[in-house]
Amino acid sequence: MNFQQVRIFLKAAKYLNFTKVAKEFYMTQPNVSRQIRLLEEALGLELFIRNNKEIQITPE
Repeated sequence: MNFQQVRIFLKAAKYLNFTKVAKEFYMTQPNVSRQIRLLEEALGLELFIRNNKEIQITPE
């Protein structure tokens, strides 16, 4: 886990949209998804429920 992953998570939780996060951080959407996935692996938690183009934050 690193600080950038936490920052990405916080913005994703705010926007509930990885594409908006990617634009804000000047990244690609797949890179945002990868950073979230790495954070989830480090924490051992699922942070978002992904449904096609929509995401929802989990209670964890």
